[in-house]
Parts: sequence; structure tokens; C-alpha cells
Amino acid sequence: MYADLSTRDLVEDLKVTITSWSPEVLLINPVEGAPGTRGKESAPARYVDTIPPSFLYGLFHHTFPAEPTYYTMLAGQTRAAGLTTELVDGYCHRLDENELTRVVQMFDTPIYCFAIFHNTIEQALRIAKVLKERDPETVIVFGGAYASPLWKTLIAHEQVDYVVVGDGEISLVELCKSILRGEGDPKKVRGIASDDGKSGRLTPPVPIMDLDSLAFPVRDLLPLIREYGHGVSMYSSRGCGFAKCSFCYLLPYQSVSLQPKWRARSAENVVDEMEYLYREHGVTRVTFVDEDYFGDNGESGVGRALRIAELLIERGIKMNYYVNSLVKSLVFLAKKQEPLDLLARSGLDTVFAGFESTSTNRLKSYTKPQRPEQYGLVISELAKRNIRINLGMITFDPTMSVDELKANVELAEEMRYYDLYFFTRTLVDFEQTPLGASNMSREGYDDLLQIFTRPSSEPSDTLPMAASHGSINWYQEVASQHEFVGKRYEDAHVATTFQAMRLYASLLFDVVAPLCASERETVLAHRDAIIENHFDAFWRCVTWAEQLEGFPSQFDIETWVLGQLPRVRAILDGKAESLDWFKKPKELVPGMGWA
Repeated sequence: MYADLSTRDLVEDLKVTITSWSPEVLLINPVEGAPGTRGKESAPARYVDTIPPSFLYGLFHHTFPAEPTYYTMLAGQTRAAGLTTELVDGYCHRLDENELTRVVQMFDTPIYCFAIFHNTIEQALRIAKVLKERDPETVIVFGGAYASPLWKTLIAHEQVDYVVVGDGEISLVELCKSILRGEGDPKKVRGIASDDGKSGRLTPPVPIMDLDSLAFPVRDLLPLIREYGHGVSMYSSRGCGFAKCSFCYLLPYQSVSLQPKWRARSAENVVDEMEYLYREHGVTRVTFVDEDYFGDNGESGVGRALRIAELLIERGIKMNYYVNSLVKSLVFLAKKQEPLDLLARSGLDTVFAGFESTSTNRLKSYTKPQRPEQYGLVISELAKRNIRINLGMITFDPTMSVDELKANVELAEEMRYYDLYFFTRTLVDFEQTPLGASNMSREGYDDLLQIFTRPSSEPSDTLPMAASHGSINWYQEVASQHEFVGKRYEDAHVATTFQAMRLYASLLFDVVAPLCASERETVLAHRDAIIENHFDAFWRCVTWAEQLEGFPSQFDIETWVLGQLPRVRAILDGKAESLDWFKKPKELVPGMGWA
């Protein structure tokens, strides 16, 4: 499957969504794997697709917000202002960096806009440099929540002309009109950072308080979203009712953008868009990508969410939906009972809940407004209404103890929560956040920003996995970071488990992916056993790690990981019953199956 797509005609593929190769504005959304995870997310998106989403994410695969909502909203606003606009999305168009670079050069457009995340900055800068070398008159604009706090760093790059800071809808329209039609000085547009020959210049941003005044997002990518079975995305609010988590990008973003903690569209405006998708496009499922769907626990927050639910029922819109929530909101709803009933009746069936940790100490370090003892109430009350929880968990933290790590995994196991990357999640240190700034000030953290973007060193031929995995980029990246992992984690047992489980995820993916292309039903038939085996591998690994005196060599970890391969193959061969299972999973909610 992957090999077939590598020879595809990019022009033909993009014609599904592109109507003009000469727009006034081109919006580009690169795609890259998240630092700290370094799983197959960093491969071309189509490679990940070789594994059925139902294996990767279970019931959550069709909630995956593949649609770049921020950019579809920008496009809605630029088109409403009369600017011809096209979108190229790394994930939806399934483009790796080389293909994305080729694609953007196919367009004849004066303005290229890049949405960036902390892990796509380097990629966007490389592509922008190619565009500038081709035509120095090309205008390059960067934007997004991660670009805003880094505007001084970004504007210092000669290939970046402007950075949009804060809400982009009005600022980008004014900037583009200024550049294309001479309507004022681009450097004086509100919320625009530019080079002034010194440290950069920023015209103060103006937050958009009336979100109902914005145009609806464009839906160019809807055919691709449907084809791949992912979630149609919507924003109903911006910000977070709490907005204090020490690792969250919202703190620096809202500070530099002069934004309030939380703003929301009216319930009527939100349901109008949902009704449009339902009646005009036949959409029956929506993923809300709000950072915090419920906001505060008052009338403007939870009250608005309940009004949305009432309107959906009143208008006969039979649509399931997914939201992101803070635990404090879910605790409030769980205690009230009736509001949860209303939300469930209206179609709410999945909630991403930021549990983050089962440790009170970890939660305090994250400045989270919750206690671990509240989790049971939330889980049980949502389960009664068939509302699944997509677990937000920082599985690994460099400062955690091995007991805290075990407790995190036990909760996921009891909830029957699983995705392929659960055992490779760790804190992402964004330098502008309080926690990130603190971590980077410690000895051994100097190269944290570069560790994920520097070229991977070739693994030694003497390492056990090199013979069978030496050509896999992901493996090379993990191998090159071995010493760094040991340095970063305070507890050698946690570091050992983290590094081993990262390699195990690569190995599991490498075994399962080819079979998904040729024997898909076989893989899915053994899905539950494969999941239980993944947890089993964790418990075996952490037990092995605790027997060691320190952080082992790469050779020893690879030897251990390779020793788990026969267990995976036995399951795929239908011989799971012949295996000795280290630890049978418990059930927090009786009858709940693997997600």
C-alpha cells in the first residue's frame, strides 16, 4: 500500500480539493511526529494509514481531528473577504516533507502562509527557504498558537516576512489586502510581527471577542476526511476556563496575544454550523477541537454546552460529537447527573479528558485543578451513559517515580484505554511554558530543542535491531537518542522502560503494518490479544528494569525488546492461549471492552 502511493501523481491527487493553482493566498499545514513520541507519526501520513485506524485508536479513530480546523477557518475568512485561497495539508493530502516541498512549488501564488507547531518549525523553515530561493519576491507568513510566542525567533529568519500573532482571521485578511492591493502598510496591520532591522516589531494584536462574526470554515478537505474515516472538525470556543497548566502552550500564547482565558461562540451559532454540515453534507459526527469545550461551570460555559445539546434535540440533528474537557468540568457534570443525561441524549459520545497523571505530586507540578480520587466518579458516570473517555495521560515524565509510572498504566488498563502510542508519551518541553522553561534550565537539557530535528546518526551494525530495522528512520532516531534519554530521566528504571517501550512500539508497528495490508482481518481478529500483550510487555519491561542497577546499554535494551517478538507472532498465529500472561488486566468499569 505504502509503496503504491510513493509513485502516485501528486497533481491528480490534489485535484480532489484544489480548484486553482494560482490563488492569491496559499495556506500550508506541514505534518510531523510529536517530539517525545517519535513513533510512526513522523513517517509520511499514508504510512500510518497502512494500519487500520480501528487498531491504532479503537473507537477514537473517527474522532481524530485530521482536518486542520484553524486553517479552514482562516480560509473561510479570506474567501469571505474576496481573496482566492487554497489549502494544502500534510496529513489530509498524505505528503511527506519532500512531496510537500514539490507540491507548494506547483502553485503560482504571491503569498504562502504556514501554520506551525513546535515540531514543524524546522520543516516549515526549510520549505520557506526553497520558495524564497526560487523567487525572492514571494511573501512568507508564519502563524499559529506556537508561532505567536516565538515571533521574535521566527522573524529573525530571512525567509520569514511576517508572523501573525494571536487571532489570525482579521489580521491575515488585512495583511493580504495590504500586500496585494496596496491597502495600507503591511507592517502596521494589527497582530503582525515584522523585521525592523533590530529585534523585530509587533503591532499589538486585537483579540476577536465576537466569534459569531466570523465566517464558517471552508470544507474543501471534507472528501478526504470522509475517505480516511476521520473526524470532521469544529471550533466552538477559544482558550481554557482554567488556563494555568504549566506545560500548556496557551499560557505564552494568550499572554503575547493579549487574549482572555476563554471565549465562546453562541450556542445558536454553533448549532447553525452543525446543522449546515448535517443537512448539506450528510455529516453525522463532529470532533470539537476546542482546548476546553465547557469553559467555566457557569451559564456562559457549561450552560452554553447544555443549550447546544437542547438545540440539537429541538432541531432533530442526529449527530454524535466529541469534545475536549478539563476534569473539573466533568466532575461538576458527574455530580449534577441530569446535565450528563442531556448531553448524552444530544449525541455526546466521546470526551477527551486531561487526567494527565494519577499522582498528586505530578498534578501539582502541572498546576492541574483536580485530584486523582475524582477520576472514579467521572469514569463511572460517563460509562453509565455510554460516553467513552479518550484518556489524556502524560504516561512518562522525566521526574516521576517508577510507582507513579505503574499507576498511570494501571488506570489506562482498568479503563480499557489503548492507542499504539500510549507507552511512548512523555512531556513535551515547549520553551515558552513555565514547565518547559524550568526543564531547559537544568543541566543536560541544552540540546532538547535540537534533539528532535537534527539528522539521525546511523546505528552501529553491531546493535541487535540494526540487522532487521537499520533502514527504519524511526529506529535510527530512537537509537541516536539513547544516551539523551538516560540523562534526562531522574529514575533509571523509568528511563529504561521508556526507551524500551519506544523500541517495542516500533517493533510492533513493523510486525503489524505489513499484515494490515495483506491480512487485515487476521490482525483485527486478534486485536484484543495484541493490546493485552502490549500492556503485558510493559509490565514485563518495568519488572526487568527494576532488577537493573542503572540505565542499561542500547545493546541490552534492544536484546530485551527483540525477545518479546515471539509473543506477538504467537498471537497473530492464533496461539495466544499458549502464552504465559504476566498480569491479567483488571476492570474499573465492568463490561467495558478495549477502545
